[in-house]
Amino acid sequence: MTQKCLVAQLSVLAPIAVQRVFGALLQEFTLDRAVRVRTDFDMNRDIARRLTAGEAVDIAMTLPDYVADLIAAGLVHADTHAPFGRVPLALARSGMPPAGMVNDETSVVAMLETAQSIAYADGSISGDLFLGALELLGLRDKLADRLRPMPTGEPLLSAAAGHSDLAVAPMSTVAAAAGVREWAAFPSHLGTDIEMSMVVTSQAKDVAQARKVIGYLGHPRNDWLLSDAGLMRFRLR
Repeated sequence: MTQKCLVAQLSVLAPIAVQRVFGALLQEFTLDRAVRVRTDFDMNRDIARRLTAGEAVDIAMTLPDYVADLIAAGLVHADTHAPFGRVPLALARSGMPPAGMVNDETSVVAMLETAQSIAYADGSISGDLFLGALELLGLRDKLADRLRPMPTGEPLLSAAAGHSDLAVAPMSTVAAAAGVREWAAFPSHLGTDIEMSMVVTSQAKDVAQARKVIGYLGHPRNDWLLSDAGLMRFRLR
């Protein structure tokens, strides 16, 4: 009699900004393990909303502050909360930057001030952080008539098609997009970096396997994959 191999099925709900690197990470993870991982990607705010509404997933990834709210609500296992990656906010446009990507405040301000139009995702975390950075830099009013709020996913398409001069998006999202390149990254002191952490939910069907997935995703041997996708590791505060 042939014994059937039992395969664990786990679901992960994660931000759109990590979609590319997740594909590479999970493909390697499932090669030699009796586990299959189903992924779904959404905006950070909607991830928190979906979990609060009771959607059943095994592992969630979102902003640490949202995870803290989920812990307080008893919707996740607090002892599984672990950091994944931090991604800078980037300015993207078509073509290659002549002198490589810049990440100092003076260069970012100059690029913003000379842009004819700047597309950003309206109502998203990245969009809100961008508008906050403009306030800190004293550019919100100066650039008001050049700002182009758009639905999530459209700013980079607009820049690639030449309809917008610049597009604002997380570095990892730009790295995965066609037709655009990173021209600048906002410096961290402007508060525009986006941190993402992961946690096993209270509805997880196999908590032990879910812990293994989180351990794998956070392992230092995978840091190079995150770096290639524009992310870096961080510590939970």
